[in-house]
Amino acid sequence: MADDCRSCSFYDECASRQQKPARSVQLSVVADGKQAMKEKLTTPEGKQLYAVRRETVERVFANIKSNKGLNRFNLSGLSGAKSEFWLACATHNLMICVRKAVAARLPASYAAHIVGFMAVWAAVLLVSRPHRAFRPAG
Repeated sequence: MADDCRSCSFYDECASRQQKPARSVQLSVVADGKQAMKEKLTTPEGKQLYAVRRETVERVFANIKSNKGLNRFNLSGLSGAKSEFWLACATHNLMICVRKAVAARLPASYAAHIVGFMAVWAAVLLVSRPHRAFRPAG
């Protein structure tokens, strides 16, 4: 309970007699940023940049979430979520490399080298950003 409610800019909304007995005020800490982004996206330059983003970035996230089934993280904490996300991105990139190798009719050894490189890269990534779920017990 605040001592100086009357000095709050939301006092009229919070202390209105028309409110229910249990009063609460909801504030968004990102409202200003959302409004600024909305204004940027209404400009011609913003619309053009968002169109490019929609074609490149959003497809990748949609593929990872919908087709690969990563719609929620299994590991706890921010480091666990980051580890899972980086691994999902690595597998996405691996699939692109293999698909291009197959389309170019490159030898199977080429695809195997790509897979090996990506496996080593993923291991380095997990070692450099360890998460408690990946650490050995003891």
